[in-house]
Amino acid sequence: MQLVDTNILVYAYDSSSNKHQECKQIVAECWRGERRGAVAFQNLTEFYFVITTKVQKPLPTSLAERLISDFLASDRWVKLPLTKFSLLEGVKLSIQYDIPIWDALIAAVMRENQIDEIITEDKHFSKIDWLKVLTP
Repeated sequence: MQLVDTNILVYAYDSSSNKHQECKQIVAECWRGERRGAVAFQNLTEFYFVITTKVQKPLPTSLAERLISDFLASDRWVKLPLTKFSLLEGVKLSIQYDIPIWDALIAAVMRENQIDEIITEDKHFSKIDWLKVLTP
């Protein structure tokens, strides 16, 4: 199983991105069940914010809301909630690896769920020695 990071989700749904096609393919493979994909709740909140405000052609909030609902309802995606353990672990990882808390929380949720592979372009994750970073 691989966690699909926020930037991959954004590129998959942002048609103006030069990484759109490649990331769209990764996400489509997860939707079809050809790839076992996971997302942390943190990813979905970041995705909503970025895809509705930060991209060249923001999605309407109603569409972004529907996409998040689809992720949450899907049995093809594993959803990883933040727990008390992962919150505390995230703080420790942020300090230990000198990475932003937001990335550390995702890594902590991954650790709690025994996921050690992440598809991302975020270089912070490469600082974590037990994570395998896959870049599209």
